[in-house]
Amino acid sequence: MVRGTSTGVEMAGGGDPRRAALPPDALALLARLERDTRDRRGALLRRRMERQAAFAAGIRPRFLPATQRLRAGAWRVAAPPAPPPSRVVVWPAAEGARLRAWTAFEPTVVVDGRPVAAALHDFVAHLAARLAAHAPPPHRFRLPDLESHLEARLWSELMSVAQEQLSLPAGALQATVAIETLPALFEIDELLWELAPFASALELDRAELARSTIEKLAEDPAQLTPELDALLGPQRAALAAQQLLLVTARRRGVAALLAAHQPAPCIEEPRAADALDALCRELTTAAHLGFDGVAVADASLLELAQRRFVDALPQRPAVGELALAAVDGATPEVEEQLLEAPRGPRSPRALEEGLAALLAVESAGRRGAIAFDGRWENATTAALRRAQLGQWLRHRARLDDGSFVTADVARALLDAQVAAARGSPGAAARAARVAEQLGLAD
Repeated sequence: MVRGTSTGVEMAGGGDPRRAALPPDALALLARLERDTRDRRGALLRRRMERQAAFAAGIRPRFLPATQRLRAGAWRVAAPPAPPPSRVVVWPAAEGARLRAWTAFEPTVVVDGRPVAAALHDFVAHLAARLAAHAPPPHRFRLPDLESHLEARLWSELMSVAQEQLSLPAGALQATVAIETLPALFEIDELLWELAPFASALELDRAELARSTIEKLAEDPAQLTPELDALLGPQRAALAAQQLLLVTARRRGVAALLAAHQPAPCIEEPRAADALDALCRELTTAAHLGFDGVAVADASLLELAQRRFVDALPQRPAVGELALAAVDGATPEVEEQLLEAPRGPRSPRALEEGLAALLAVESAGRRGAIAFDGRWENATTAALRRAQLGQWLRHRARLDDGSFVTADVARALLDAQVAAARGSPGAAARAARVAEQLGLAD
């Protein structure tokens, strides 16, 4: 697979690397990428912390003045033409590898005494599996959690190394650039520029973007969010983000994907049926807006998603592709729209349901996801709920009935839900973990 050596590579606890899930040549590639990028990853993570400190001081993300000429240019990416409309992507699946974030580590593989970056491990593992199975290119990867074009540049360089070492042809490695963070929105052109040899799609994940926005602007009480259904609804900032992604995709020659919200597959429950209807409406809306496809995480929904999305395509408004590509998305007006505070209700019931959902995710354990109130609750939704409830607690959010979200109120609700569990094994321990996540622990 690759020229190199796996010297300095071992399994956690000093185990023999020959017992690893990855073959020796893949371990050699992983070791090289880990060593080549370790210092730069550290610098980029420090840069994130510096930027977060600036946000906490009241600085807001903006389109970069230094790259204005790049945004105004008529360049397009070098990847093969974008796939045609009516495409539904399933993550994770053979369609592409959903990589973990830079900030995570893979504990089972150690290089020079330190665990490797989880994203690098996933990249090499997926590529090794594809090549071992003699799967034809392109080999697709979803790049999550990017916060700057410098992080995209690092990905581009390491993908170039892998492509060269493996003697892969141009276009064999393709990247879907996931827009999941607030800073990424303001560097969307720059991300594609850095990844131009590999980028084939942009994907907007509104749930992750909402979480990131809460976390980045956590100190600003003016950014206090409404309850979850309203937050993920047609907020002006969300609509501006969709339009910016669509315009950028058309201008740069990549596909535009929308990550769909996932209902739980228990449609006999009334709320689950409502959630499934909401998914169908979302698929129709995505087609009407001009998205080339949707991304769903549950393979069992693939047929439904494909049918609803394709059926809606003939109703797509007659907006010319050239006209859309000519729109300048990075304007001061768009900046303001992307940062507009969300509006909507904050009901006491929403606070109670948010805590209950976090308890439900804790009960899922290694299963990772659980059906709750007609929807999937998993690590992604839990992270969003924790960010939102943490924000409400930080700013003592006023609820619609005039009460306030305080630590005492949240602890009392958790205690009540433990009592309602009637001695369910582990209920108290789950509540204690949720309390610790929200900073409520004594």
